[in-house]
Amino acid sequence: MKNWENGYIFNSNFMNKKIFYCLLITSCYLLLAAYGYSAFQDTGWGARPGGMGNTFTAIANDASAPLWNPAGIAQLKNIETTFMYNKLFVGIEDANITQMFGALIYPTKRGAFGFTITDFSLWGYYKENTFSGSYAYNLSDGLNIGLPIMIGLNLKYLTHSYNLDSRTKSMNDPVFAQTSSGGFTPDVGILVKPYRLSIGVSVLNILQPDVGLKTSDKVPMVIKSGIAYQLGGWGIIDSLTPTVDISSRKPEGGTSDTKVSFGMELWIRKTLALRIGGNDREVTAGCSYSKAFSESDIQFDYAFLSPTELTEASGSHRISISFGMSVPERKKLDSTRAAIIPVKETEVTVETIKEKYLKRGYQHFERAEYSDAISAWEEVLKVDPGNSEVKNKIKMAKMWLGQETSSGADSEQIAGAEFAREQLNINTANEIELIDVGFTREEARNIIAYRKKSKFKKIDDLSSVPGMTPEKFNKIKLKLKIR
Repeated sequence: MKNWENGYIFNSNFMNKKIFYCLLITSCYLLLAAYGYSAFQDTGWGARPGGMGNTFTAIANDASAPLWNPAGIAQLKNIETTFMYNKLFVGIEDANITQMFGALIYPTKRGAFGFTITDFSLWGYYKENTFSGSYAYNLSDGLNIGLPIMIGLNLKYLTHSYNLDSRTKSMNDPVFAQTSSGGFTPDVGILVKPYRLSIGVSVLNILQPDVGLKTSDKVPMVIKSGIAYQLGGWGIIDSLTPTVDISSRKPEGGTSDTKVSFGMELWIRKTLALRIGGNDREVTAGCSYSKAFSESDIQFDYAFLSPTELTEASGSHRISISFGMSVPERKKLDSTRAAIIPVKETEVTVETIKEKYLKRGYQHFERAEYSDAISAWEEVLKVDPGNSEVKNKIKMAKMWLGQETSSGADSEQIAGAEFAREQLNINTANEIELIDVGFTREEARNIIAYRKKSKFKKIDDLSSVPGMTPEKFNKIKLKLKIR
């Protein structure tokens, strides 16, 4: 039989059984006759990824991340929960096939934790469920490095079951001596985000658990890799992210199957999103509406997936709703702890917090992650409310997001505040300070490498640094000094 890329696999040993053909006839014979498979086929999960052609390995920044790349949940700053419903192959008579999943992600200072439940059902006949616990950690937090490197792990239990009618039970077929089976397996993932680029790799079903009823039926290992690049900052457009995923799997006793998918996501004023995507098996489109509140947000997602090989169906419809809220602050504990900490230690703690969140804000701002930059700098204001420099940076980030309209006077005021600061000594400035005055990370590193060989004797020497353009030099030179 041909592969069914939009459905699940059934044990091939059942295909020769008369009773199984009866089930096919009464449910979705046309579907399975065209696309037969074994258990736990990777169809893709989530309405948002679905709208992008099921490309999400390198993005993985919402509660559906554990189903794509568990490392992705380390990106989440808020508690997030989501629920998805998918009606597959609308238009096929008597084919009631659905996908559902629910997930909860809880980020902490020691990493992000998650729990996910999935359900695939051929109603009245067959069901597959996955129960998964997840953990992810951003290594850049612990190692104090500028490049975000996230790792993640799923521990999951897979189970599938058949619901037999009285006629099937009366046949006493030894294949159905038991009607359910399951097994444990881990998944692993890694996500690296240099500047606006994002690269992800995940390996799912590593142990390939055997879920066969009578004979072997191993769940195939799935290897996913993806790459995405975030563009944006054009007026009302927050971001435009093209992405590519490559997924490979090899069923037991079958041939290797590789799928290359493309997708794109466009966000407008952090409220509306449009998506398109596809591969050689389906063409997809989707949209979202997101609404943010003071301490929470809600998002509705929709995706339409049209199979290219199954003309009888009008497509599949995925809908999801996600809800996020800030992690509760332990104010009482923090205030109690502050009361018993000696003054000197408290001062050190405050300076450490300022330095940590200043640096994190710069990193987010350079990658055009303006919302995350604002969140980081707002943490600085909690311990240093009068920091005018940070207030100006938050205002600039909001201007990029379009949350504040900036008149010429506003821009000049911010620029004036930046120039009013003490000029920076380029012979001693560190990477963060150089980025702060307007250099990119690459330019800052080139400056540091250059001065290791020879100290700057005059400001004009800066024009000799590799990659330094006359435009950038003229724009920043008044902020610099030599000492």
